[in-house]
Amino acid sequence: MEEYRKISAIITPRKIETFPTGIYKGNVNDLLFYSYSNPSAWNSSDEDNIKGMLNFPLSKENNSVIQRVYLHLGVAAVPFAQTLSGEASKLAFITCKCDRMAKQDFARGKTDRIYWSECGAKDTLQRFAQWELDKL
Repeated sequence: MEEYRKISAIITPRKIETFPTGIYKGNVNDLLFYSYSNPSAWNSSDEDNIKGMLNFPLSKENNSVIQRVYLHLGVAAVPFAQTLSGEASKLAFITCKCDRMAKQDFARGKTDRIYWSECGAKDTLQRFAQWELDKL
């Protein structure tokens, strides 16, 4: 298997001015930050866009390249995020505390990592993106 640089991904239905959709070089790992255009609808063009941005093919063998997938809880993107992360231990949800119990129920069986944020998650998404890039 070819060697690829490790990467984490943040997928969100929000546009974050400081992190437009793209790949960012970090100290050790890279970061894919992806804002999809329609918060209520995830579609195959979003999946194709992400696949095109990665410099490695999505496959079981390359799954070790993915460090973590943070999904800002836009439920429409969950199936693709699970495909990208490959296993529940790599998938994390970022979401506000509104409807907390429903979100916990939804996450059960998909991941045990939920990071609670402010409504809209703008600041939290920026913090997580910067944290991933600054890792040593």
